[in-house]
Amino acid sequence: MTWEHKKIIHFNGKYFEELEVGLIKEKPLTLYLNEKEFITLLCYPEDLEELALGFLKSEGLIESKNQIRKISLSDDCSNVHIEADITILEERLYEKRIVTTGCGKGSIFYFALDSLKCRFSEVKRKWDYREIITLMRNINTERGTKNIRGLHVCGLYDSKNFVVREDIGRHNALDKIIGYCLLNDIDTEDSVVFTTGRISSEILLKSAKINAGVIVSRSTPTDLALEIAEKLNITIIGYVRGNQMTIYNTIDRILT
Repeated sequence: MTWEHKKIIHFNGKYFEELEVGLIKEKPLTLYLNEKEFITLLCYPEDLEELALGFLKSEGLIESKNQIRKISLSDDCSNVHIEADITILEERLYEKRIVTTGCGKGSIFYFALDSLKCRFSEVKRKWDYREIITLMRNINTERGTKNIRGLHVCGLYDSKNFVVREDIGRHNALDKIIGYCLLNDIDTEDSVVFTTGRISSEILLKSAKINAGVIVSRSTPTDLALEIAEKLNITIIGYVRGNQMTIYNTIDRILT
């Protein structure tokens, strides 16, 4: 089980009462790449193979599932071993790491390949604003049906598939989606990415690397995320709550 019960004492404003609540499990997952220990991710222990593959793709080390020779998850779900075809150039560039803040992951790395993996996003598809509001509401409703709070939820919509994943870190949740799309040959070109957390530069770059055209949040973007989005022509929509939204740029992607 990925959660467990805990008895607590709750004060409801009038009196104290004993209740039973669900606690999120947070577990370390160590990723071994080509028999070398690569990184340890702190995560919500579900969809772990997707998380590992999505992390490698969003960090620019793999592009296609054809590069993956083998993936295996340990019985106790504490480590995942991946054998993959990656170039020597990518391995060397990855050694130059800049550590930035990460939600639930502990650290996120950027390196020289970032500029090679992101490209200007052409407006090829338009999205009805009502559809975006409905999908964001569906994510919030799905999270509300569970008695465990504290998880970030991300989603991806390509007009056919709506993939939703959860984790203690929104970066992990998005990586799980990226891994799922990689394994199932889902084309993420011009897709819409949803997140319940703020849109940071890390989330923006992960979305850009899979060629998403729109990023939607119930929260706000950072100034750096918006600056990068404007350079890459990615539409940012924030504060999607109820029937309201804030469109920050590239409004011609949205049918209003």
